[in-house]
Amino acid sequence: MKTENRRMTLCQMKNPDNPYEKGLRQGVASLSNQELLALLIRSGTRQRNAIELAGDLLQLHGEGLRNLCVLSLDELKQISGIGKIKALQLKAVSELAKRISEQERREKILLKDPKSISNYFMEEMTYLSTEQVRICYFDHRLNMTGQEILSIGTNCKAFADVSEVLRHVFRANADGFVLLHNHPTGDPEPSYDDLMVTKMIKTASDLVGLHFHDHIVIGDHTYYSFNEHGELSSREEI
Repeated sequence: MKTENRRMTLCQMKNPDNPYEKGLRQGVASLSNQELLALLIRSGTRQRNAIELAGDLLQLHGEGLRNLCVLSLDELKQISGIGKIKALQLKAVSELAKRISEQERREKILLKDPKSISNYFMEEMTYLSTEQVRICYFDHRLNMTGQEILSIGTNCKAFADVSEVLRHVFRANADGFVLLHNHPTGDPEPSYDDLMVTKMIKTASDLVGLHFHDHIVIGDHTYYSFNEHGELSSREEI
C-alpha cells in the first residue's frame, strides 16, 4: 500500500473491503474486532494504516479487546499512531460498553441470588490490582438503591471499619446492605480477617436493626458468598 494511503482515513480509501464499505454493505456485525477498532481509529501513520494500528492494539499483551478496559489513557498513547484524541475516543467507547452492561446486570439483581449481585460487580472488580471494599444499599422492598467505594487497600488487604460501614448505611437511608471486596490473587476464599470483620459487622448490624444481607468476595470471575455458605444467619429470613 502506498504511504499516502496509510495516512488516509478509511472513508477516503477506495477499497470495497475496507471496514466502512463492508459495514455499509453487510452491517457492522459482519466486521471483525480489528475492523471495528479501525472504524474508531479512522486514520493511521506513514508506517501503519488504521487496520494495522487496530491489530497492534489487539495484540498488545495478548489481551485483545480487554485492552480497551485495562489500558489507561497514557498506555494507549504509547502505541505509535494513537494520540490523545484517539485514546480518549477508545476509552469513551469502553466506558459506554461498560455502562450498557452495568445497566443490564443491575436490572437482573436479586438480593436472594448472590450470583446476580456478584455478576453486577464482577467485570470491574475482577481486574483491580488492589483490594477494594464496596457497599451496595437496599431498601425494604429489597431493591438496590445505590453503591459506593468504602476503602482502597493494597494488593493483599483492604480495611473495613465496622462503625464506618454502619455510618454509610445510615447516611444512605438504607434498610439493608451487602458488602463486597475483591481478592487480586483471583482466589475468593475468605481470609481469617475477612471472617472476623464479617462477624463483627453482623453483630453490630443486628444491634442497630440493620439488615446485613451478605458479604461477597470477588475473585477471578468467581465469588464467595457468606450468605450462601450459611455464615450470615439473619434475625429474619430475606
